[in-house]
Amino acid sequence: MSKSAQDLLSPWKRTGSQFAEALVTWYRSHRRDWPWRTKFVEHGDPYYVWVSEIMLQQTTIQAVLPAYHRFLDNFPNLFRLSQGTEDQIRQACRGLGYYRRFRMLHEAAKVLTAGMRSEQDPVPWPRDFISWKALPGIGDYTAAAIASIAFGVPKAVVDGNVERVFCRLFNLQVVPDQKWKKVFQGVGDTLIPHDAPSDFNQGLMELGQAICIKQNPKCSICPVQNFCEAYAKGTQALAPAAKNKMVFEELRIHLFIVEKRGRLGLLQRKPSAKFLKGSWSFPNAIEASDQSLLWETDRIRVGDAKRLGVVKHGITKHKLEVVVSKVDVDEDYPGMRWFGEDEVEEALVSNMDRKALRLFLKVREKTPLDVYFS
Repeated sequence: MSKSAQDLLSPWKRTGSQFAEALVTWYRSHRRDWPWRTKFVEHGDPYYVWVSEIMLQQTTIQAVLPAYHRFLDNFPNLFRLSQGTEDQIRQACRGLGYYRRFRMLHEAAKVLTAGMRSEQDPVPWPRDFISWKALPGIGDYTAAAIASIAFGVPKAVVDGNVERVFCRLFNLQVVPDQKWKKVFQGVGDTLIPHDAPSDFNQGLMELGQAICIKQNPKCSICPVQNFCEAYAKGTQALAPAAKNKMVFEELRIHLFIVEKRGRLGLLQRKPSAKFLKGSWSFPNAIEASDQSLLWETDRIRVGDAKRLGVVKHGITKHKLEVVVSKVDVDEDYPGMRWFGEDEVEEALVSNMDRKALRLFLKVREKTPLDVYFS
């Protein structure tokens, strides 16, 4: 099925403006007061919008909320972010995963503040879609979101939620791909009102998040129900078509909690590590097919390791079985940082390490380890 934006919108004739008006009116009455929205309204600083859009990539709102506050506590403005170290930035956004986006955020911050001498200097913010997209780590969706919300640029956002809304509006029982994304971009750019681009885009996103959801969409309370062809034909469950199930690679990881006189040791992951390059972690290694260990951190001696148990974890397209063991040592390892039990969690970036730490604490709480492994 080959369609264009014009093909989809031609039956609407003049109803496009009515759709936009209905969507914007609903959004203004029902929008949720997320902190990034509140902060931008109060201060008008595009920084708050930008940070939120980066954090929300492939991450749920509930996971972002605590990290957003923590990040702004550490980096309250763009200049302070540009002065931060990569390790500090990892700590501020710990637990969110997909850390390349934050490296790119940091790089873009340094680009924008290159001519600034202090945080009191005005920021030379990009003011249009093309200029935002030119920055490191910013694609079509993020550029459209920031440009429309912070600067009133009439450029539509198209993400998975918006694709689902458009598939149902036009009863398209297809799997959205790059070709369809271009079609939907044309639809959105045609429908977006020039006097309310921010509310239109945020309304589309919120509609997909809260009403036009994947399973059991809430059609009875949908503000644009009258425009929806799938609703009229009762085919909401078929539009969009289901994607092929993702194939996951299964890996086994051995993670070692190193303890020395009540303190726990962390090592930095190698630049060549498969996961979370450069982050601080409990020493760990991937088990190869021949059962040898491919170390993600520097190697440690594990001959006296005591197995605690196994935790499950997922990273992108990988399902991980993490074998957690404990190693007692008397000596230091080069490059190892030592933390008390009450402070080590704050130093961990990955939820995999946090799961291992919780297992360690749980096992020890049940039975003292020196008895448990005797």
